Amino acid sequence: MRVLGALSRLLVGIRAGTSLFWPIVWVQSRFWYHPAWSGRQGALAEAFEHYREIHDPSFVRMYFDLVREQVMTSLFPIAPHIAQPTLLLWGDADHALGMRAGVERLVALLPDARLRVFRGARHALAAEVPQELARELDGFLG
Repeated sequence: MRVLGALSRLLVGIRAGTSLFWPIVWVQSRFWYHPAWSGRQGALAEAFEHYREIHDPSFVRMYFDLVREQVMTSLFPIAPHIAQPTLLLWGDADHALGMRAGVERLVALLPDARLRVFRGARHALAAEVPQELARELDGFLG
């Protein structure tokens, strides 16, 4: 993760980050939606169209800053001190960057964690399993 964080910092600081943005996002997008999900191609097309509309050096800087923040910071050190009930949602087909191990570790560290695993879903739960996600959130928040 530190290497990925350092790489993202480097890409923000050099002009190559702008030209490398598209290949990096293309690779990353392969993990967003399960290949068998019927809405995958449409969702990818919409995401890339959105990125084309807002793409500029400031957006690229924000993107790589967000990558760095996500890989260089962690909830693990503070998780044992979070007393609020916490709902963790994970698609069991989301394997990018050690997601399973991270979710399992958070469940163990949080004093009042509830884990809901969505079978066959990846990272974009709101897109892939919207009804199941809504029911889970309604139950937790209700």
